[in-house]
Amino acid sequence: MNTPGDFSTYTLMVIHSSTNLNPPDGFDLQLSSVEFSFKAGCSSDFDCRQERFCPAEQRNEPKIDYLVKDYASFRRLMLDRLSAIMPGWTEHNPADMQIALLELLAYTGDQLSYFQDAIATESIYRYST
Repeated sequence: MNTPGDFSTYTLMVIHSSTNLNPPDGFDLQLSSVEFSFKAGCSSDFDCRQERFCPAEQRNEPKIDYLVKDYASFRRLMLDRLSAIMPGWTEHNPADMQIALLELLAYTGDQLSYFQDAIATESIYRYST
């Protein structure tokens, strides 16, 4: 066929029967009918998806210093983080429970950092000879 066809708008409906134009039981009323046409390349509200641009969500992430490898650095990092997330907290007494736990975590981090460096050094020495 070399001539354009009919540009009429048609309605496709899901119905019970030719005498009952209601949709079948359990069928969504809004989705029971749709209008369409056979206009190729013409804009349509039905089948043309519009691209939406959603900018990336800005996050307030903490700055991470990967050179923190000793007790004092771990302690200072955790104190800075605590002051950022709990601005009302100002206790720095060594007998305070939060300070004691913070220092325990800093000590554990220092020990783990030492073992990490020792294992890396040992594996380099072992496989380089």
